[in-house]
Amino acid sequence: MNRIETTYCKRCNAPFECKANDINNCQCNSIVLSKETEAVIKKLYNGCLCIKCLTEVNNTKQL
Repeated sequence: MNRIETTYCKRCNAPFECKANDINNCQCNSIVLSKETEAVIKKLYNGCLCIKCLTEVNNTKQL
């Protein structure tokens, strides 16, 4: 059984549903990040970002 967990974005602290155990249905699976953007996010944040922050970072490179 896949577990859905409410977590908080490590960038803006907004609550969202994390589906790391069901990655195909997770919000983060709907966005394509460059390898460089992924590396920076991993370096700066210890955990998941919400789709709003992922989109902002991806589109504007604002970290």
